[in-house]
Amino acid sequence: MSSAKPGKMDLTLVAYYGEKPPMIANLIQGVISKLSKLLGDGFIPYTLQQVHGTIIGLEGFRAGERIINANYVAKRNEFRAQNLNAALEILKSESMLPFDVIIGGFSDDGQYSFTSRDVAPYLRSFSIQGSYAVAMGWPYVNGKYSKSIDRLRRALNSANILHKYHDSVESEDNDFFFVLGNIVKENVDQTRLQEAQGCLRSFLATHEPVKVPITRNCLRLVAYVDEKLPLKTSCSYTLDEAEETIDEIRRLYREILV
Repeated sequence: MSSAKPGKMDLTLVAYYGEKPPMIANLIQGVISKLSKLLGDGFIPYTLQQVHGTIIGLEGFRAGERIINANYVAKRNEFRAQNLNAALEILKSESMLPFDVIIGGFSDDGQYSFTSRDVAPYLRSFSIQGSYAVAMGWPYVNGKYSKSIDRLRRALNSANILHKYHDSVESEDNDFFFVLGNIVKENVDQTRLQEAQGCLRSFLATHEPVKVPITRNCLRLVAYVDEKLPLKTSCSYTLDEAEETIDEIRRLYREILV
């Protein structure tokens, strides 16, 4: 791909990068439109195609023939060589995929079978986290909420890939999160930010829940130089394409001398 920069990129596994089904696109556009009206130049939205749900980061660096997983180094001080081939095999498992994610419809007074980091889903459904505007949904299988995303992230440990928010073996992260854009704090005061956060939570709470299928076909490996994943400087691979070009993908990682 023309935007590939061997030796200068990182990798991540995401869902719905690029084109999106209408029901997902409409929800994202609705949230972005409301944020833009509420915050003006205090909010810089991502493009619709750029918005994505993160499954797990695959960041790392090349050391000889090995790709060292960056999260194992940062979170556990362990130098583990991640196995992308094994990861792609795990993503073929019917025990891992498919599953659905529910976005929207989480009311303030609702009783749910789960929390997210000990916080009610209404509060976590939309939040301003530092300079990011973030929305979330959660997996839903056979009529009940499940831990499908956390289970998939844990399964990838066997390929020496660690999720960013699994600081310890007891940590859990079952959030399907997607960044909608950046907050420019010098252009908006804290009161407006808090009001906007409340408005977006209410908007999502009253929105018809959107059931988002997470399947092999919606997943992409994306190589990037900018963590916002702008299309112009990023390379996107379907899982089948990744299998066919795995050596090319491995060469995209930065190399360190050992």
